[in-house]
Amino acid sequence: MTNNVVIACRDCDFQESFPNLGRARVALDAHESEQGHDVDWQINRVEAGVAQAGADAGVCGVAGCENPESPLLDHASSADETNRHADPEGTVEDDVEESTAEPPADDR
Repeated sequence: MTNNVVIACRDCDFQESFPNLGRARVALDAHESEQGHDVDWQINRVEAGVAQAGADAGVCGVAGCENPESPLLDHASSADETNRHADPEGTVEDDVEESTAEPPADDR
């Protein structure tokens, strides 16, 4: 198994490599909390699907580089957000017209 993630302490000689992000994150958190040190990490490789998902989402940091045809993007959420607004008190409300008509009388 190849170790694709390397963590290295900026404050001491601690350095270790791991096959996945999960194990690296556990070790990073442990060293930082136990030693109070600042640990950095380097990701050398991710699976092809992870790389493609990141590219489709535009995680490179360049505006407009996302893939709008990607099924991974949540187009419904962004459409929902365009139909919402914040009122002056800061709460968010749906843009729905309120009816001023009285409800029909109960014919029992």
